[in-house]
Amino acid sequence: MDLFHVSTKKYHVGQIIKAKDFENTEYYQNATNQNKNWIDEFLDINKPANAPERKKAIYAFDCVENCVAFKGQNNDNFYYKVKMLKPIACPMSLTDALKREDEENNLRIANEYWNYNENWKFLEYLSSEMQIIEIIPPPNIILVNKGKMNYSSDRELTQRLLTLYKKKQ
Repeated sequence: MDLFHVSTKKYHVGQIIKAKDFENTEYYQNATNQNKNWIDEFLDINKPANAPERKKAIYAFDCVENCVAFKGQNNDNFYYKVKMLKPIACPMSLTDALKREDEENNLRIANEYWNYNENWKFLEYLSSEMQIIEIIPPPNIILVNKGKMNYSSDRELTQRLLTLYKKKQ
């Protein structure tokens, strides 16, 4: 399956990137700097055995428009078509729904994140390894807006799930 990756790093076609080559990924370092690394640690504790650790994962998306919605429009970004080794798909917007003081709902969110049942439009793919297949041009404005709509749709779905979870308490 072809996936898409965005990075400020310049890679070449054919290059293989392995998560084990990094002490911490750029993503995890940013999460740590923002005091949000607890989210990855919580999800890692609750992950299935076959899933990579989030803090050691390489991320991609199933469409280039979701790359730009994730990283923003920036002239320093490079866009790639990639192939990943045994990728695991997870709904990214659920990571924003985790709250430190709400373990019961967090467990439900973690379950939906790793074993989703809903019709999510903005999936992040996690893997321990990816290969660069093609360097692609930045998405046009139509794709940029589509990526934003995908994420917005998933945020609405997340809010509906949280409402259901609270009714179950």
